[in-house]
Amino acid sequence: TLVWMMVAAAAAAGGGGGGGGGDLLMGRRGSPAFMMPSSPLLAPRLNTRISVTHRRADLPFAAPSRARRATSHFSAIFRNLRLKADASPPAQAVKDSLVVYKNEPAIVDDVNEELAKVTLTFLGSKARKAKLKDVAMIYEGPVRSWEVEELNSASPQPVNSVEDVHELVLETGSKSISELAQLLFDKVDHVTSWATWKIVCEDLYFHGEPSDISAHTKEHVDGKLEKMKMEKAAKKEWEAFLKRIETRKLKKGDVERLKDVEDLALMSTNSSKILKGLEVSQTCEVAHQLLLDLGIWTEDFNPWPQRFGVNLNTPQVTSHPKFEDVERRDLTHLKAYAIDSEGIKDPDDALSLDADGKVWVHIADVASIVSADSELDRFARARGSSCYLPQETVNMLPETAIQTIALGNEKTSCAFSVGFRVDEDGQVEDVEICKSLVSVTRVSYDDACDYIQDESTDLGKLDVIAQIFADRRRKNGAITFQFPEADVKVSDGKISVEPVEYYESKDMVMEFMLMAGEAVGKFAIDNQIPFLFSSQLPPTEPNTPNKKMTLTKPKAFKPPTTLSDMFELRKRLLRTKLGEPGYHFSLGMPLYCQITSPLRRYGDLVLHQQLHAYLAGQKLFTIEQLHQRVSETENRSMNMKKAERFSRQFYTLLWLKQEAEWTGEAICLSQRQQKPAAPKIAVGLIEDLAILCSVKLKKAVKKDQSFPIKLAQVRLVDMRADFVHNVDLKDILETEELTVYKEGMKSRRNVGTRMNLNP
Repeated sequence: TLVWMMVAAAAAAGGGGGGGGGDLLMGRRGSPAFMMPSSPLLAPRLNTRISVTHRRADLPFAAPSRARRATSHFSAIFRNLRLKADASPPAQAVKDSLVVYKNEPAIVDDVNEELAKVTLTFLGSKARKAKLKDVAMIYEGPVRSWEVEELNSASPQPVNSVEDVHELVLETGSKSISELAQLLFDKVDHVTSWATWKIVCEDLYFHGEPSDISAHTKEHVDGKLEKMKMEKAAKKEWEAFLKRIETRKLKKGDVERLKDVEDLALMSTNSSKILKGLEVSQTCEVAHQLLLDLGIWTEDFNPWPQRFGVNLNTPQVTSHPKFEDVERRDLTHLKAYAIDSEGIKDPDDALSLDADGKVWVHIADVASIVSADSELDRFARARGSSCYLPQETVNMLPETAIQTIALGNEKTSCAFSVGFRVDEDGQVEDVEICKSLVSVTRVSYDDACDYIQDESTDLGKLDVIAQIFADRRRKNGAITFQFPEADVKVSDGKISVEPVEYYESKDMVMEFMLMAGEAVGKFAIDNQIPFLFSSQLPPTEPNTPNKKMTLTKPKAFKPPTTLSDMFELRKRLLRTKLGEPGYHFSLGMPLYCQITSPLRRYGDLVLHQQLHAYLAGQKLFTIEQLHQRVSETENRSMNMKKAERFSRQFYTLLWLKQEAEWTGEAICLSQRQQKPAAPKIAVGLIEDLAILCSVKLKKAVKKDQSFPIKLAQVRLVDMRADFVHNVDLKDILETEELTVYKEGMKSRRNVGTRMNLNP
């Protein structure tokens, strides 16, 4: 529109001489230029200066002009006009102008109109290219690079009230950023323009683009001011709340607000707004310590079951489980021995021996009551497995179902029985399975040890068979880990940590559970039943975690005999896989499936449901369906095991903290040295507590050798206990390690008093 007005003015002025007002001037080689009249004929409201430039630096000469010539050269005029506005900046950024790009101020170093890009310099001399359409000019400039640093300082305060200017703009209409800066600060420069733009970006009084800024309605301003007032009050109260946490002086209602800290401490989230506000690390350990400091958690509170998602509350079930009246094989004439620890309330397996030497492994018949997709099945699937915590047991099935299913609770128990024979080479053969009735006698491991010594008794004969099978596994390279275990219990707030006693009868029972797993696997293959088998590949080579050991024959592997060798091998063992039949390295068995604990493991229960469907002639699960059902609970089962392990460790550490002067012994499993002349650090096994520790050695210790230790401190939140090598100075002086120890002492920074090592 502006150009057309200029063309009209030129036509009206007619042909003047000497470059008079309104003449169209022709430069050399036809380069057009236009000279505006000196009088404010053209729309004085525009308040606009127009300067004329040539495409080339040639001097112009006067020539008559008419409107038609102006029209013919319209495109050339448009390209060569450069507008320099005092009030309204050009819509497009120009060199050395101040622009805003992604809410940051920048100076335009260069404009490439062909590529529609600009080169910008930001605060701190950062240079970056950007699209022309993504920048908005707020001050035409020129602005120099050192001047942009002034924008780092605090923004100047408006000379005129923002509220008054808002009312004026509301009445008179939208303004450009230059006009608004003039109204607010009484001057327009790069500093006031940027300060004005920041006021616009607050979206309180104004909104829009630099070229067209409008005033918000009074209702909008009032509403936002009220919101800001409420936010300010909330911020003040939030800061007071954080202060109360820091000073450990909570008031009523504060505990409920600490839920996000508790969620982080229980690992149900990975962040905490409160810890962020306190400017501390957002970790479960920090959250745990804060809850202890505030008295919300007590020191004996065990968070690990909840951290691993163990539901300690028992869901209600409407089912009243009972066995249906179905045909069962009567095996009550056989003595069935349920051998377990003292006090076990839910034995789920028992052993019998026929007069003709056939072995029977009786398993709690869970699948007869818990059918696939029933209410009880969904209950068990939600748990995945039973969880044996020091303070309580979280059963996979409701207590009412356990009391009905467990073997030996009644004179006659319903069972799922696996019968087989074991030949002189330890091979399992002549397998049969059935639903049965058995008469169970409960025997403790301790009492069973006495019975198995007499080979004339059933248990004595069974032990002989177990030894034959164990010999076969050992020849195949089976690994027997004899790591110590500790029985950790919490009763009435008192913690007990006792070593688990070793019983030969426990090994015998384990061998028969393995035999039953092989027998059922053979039965499934012979009868083409889709089934899940457990297998394990050989471990990785030492010091090469990704390289598997290559064993042409299982017996080529030499099992470890010392604790240190077992420790190293256990770190390299691979996880058991569920799927096709395959060799199980650790067990030394060519075929194995886990089916002897359907009362405690959901994977075992699913396989029992498959066997029941086969015996009843019903539709079987496919391999894919079996995998799907078991995989749904795999993570939950693993979390149950982790909750058990960490809970035992938690209460063991709590027990140690209560025994501040504890001393004992550890067996050296491995050693490392961080740098030459530094003390060696031993990884030790505390047999009485069944935990590992790291100890700086003050004298030489060999692998598998015991050495004395003393408790230094327990950090319960970090699940760590620190021990020191409990050795007298005179014992050190009598060894050849004196020189090494002296060098090691020099490098230690945590020794409060320098010892005199001069004999």
